[in-house]
Amino acid sequence: MRVPRVPSFLTLALLGVSGCGGGPSEPGGPNGEFRLGTVTSLSAGDNSTCAVNSLSELYCWGENGFGQLGDGTTIDRSTPVALAGPQIDFVLVRAGNHACGITKTLGTHCWGEGSGGQLGNQATASSPIPVRVAGGFTFPYSIVDVGGSSCAQAETIYCWGPNDQGQLGTGDLVSRTVPTPVVNKPVFGPVSVGGRTACAVDGMTSSAVCWGNGADGELGTGNFGVNSSVPVTVSGDQTYLEIDVGGASDGPGTVCAVSTNHQAYCWGWNGSGQLGDGTSERRSTPVPVGTGLEFRSITVGHTHACGVTLDGVAYCWGAAGLLGTGTGDGSLVPVPVAGGLRFVELTAGARHTCGIDQELLRAYCWGSNDSGQLGDRTTVDRLTPVRVAGQNSN
Repeated sequence: MRVPRVPSFLTLALLGVSGCGGGPSEPGGPNGEFRLGTVTSLSAGDNSTCAVNSLSELYCWGENGFGQLGDGTTIDRSTPVALAGPQIDFVLVRAGNHACGITKTLGTHCWGEGSGGQLGNQATASSPIPVRVAGGFTFPYSIVDVGGSSCAQAETIYCWGPNDQGQLGTGDLVSRTVPTPVVNKPVFGPVSVGGRTACAVDGMTSSAVCWGNGADGELGTGNFGVNSSVPVTVSGDQTYLEIDVGGASDGPGTVCAVSTNHQAYCWGWNGSGQLGDGTSERRSTPVPVGTGLEFRSITVGHTHACGVTLDGVAYCWGAAGLLGTGTGDGSLVPVPVAGGLRFVELTAGARHTCGIDQELLRAYCWGSNDSGQLGDRTTVDRLTPVRVAGQNSN
């Protein structure tokens, strides 16, 4: 799940708004619409999606078996529903089988699957409503990401949740129910959490570091089948702007990153061509994505990946039916997403992708939709981007 750097114009917008009250939206909303409105933060989870709007309100839609929509129920939704309880001043959200959001003044909150301590509230129970992460005021996080576990960035990176593969980076295999600092690397940039692997950009050197499961080369060190409970440096002399880890919690993972010269590199599992190097061979060191495209961001799902070029054009590669091209074909190299939209950012779930369009900051999604994760009032899969319900058409 990718943690993008928020563009400067979005940062200014976020700083200029205040939170407002409100309870859960009911399906059908006022005048048949929802008040999702302008989107400032967007995240696709496994089979769900969450967004923060320009009023700092948080909405989610899609699969809800663990309460990961945070609306106080476990009912799937095909349109956005508001978080249960008062809407506090959210600035960022990250979605999965559990989800977490950062607020301006009230710390970090998580909800959904919590049996492994993923919610960070000193408990091992799931919750369909937000609970505050322990230490939220002591450690004011600027970035949070979720996968099989959770990690957040303050003065260093803290992780919590399951740790059977060393994915918390704590130097052991002990699961944690509260945020615990990652060892050995005191300064980090962006962090990303996959199913059983986590990676970050080193804030001092801009090199990439990874920890956790390395069975299929996810750690990028040149080895297969080797895990690490501490951060290890990814091979190569590339320096990076950002990094993203995909993959299922019970399966292999894939990692992609954007270098400081805007080239995309990927490594790890490649069974569906999600490394974008023209093959389906797994890789234990970074390989360039097979085009001359210059990317500003990248995101990885379970079997596909997507990126946004410097001019906002979306490209995807990997498994059939998930690439947004309108054809339903898969591809071993990047292919352009249909529809002519330009995007601020993209975010990939397990089998779907969503993005914020560059012109009006509206959310669009495509791919699998069996749980309503595209948010378009249906459960029909889409081969091209569709606009999420609750947003003006102009």
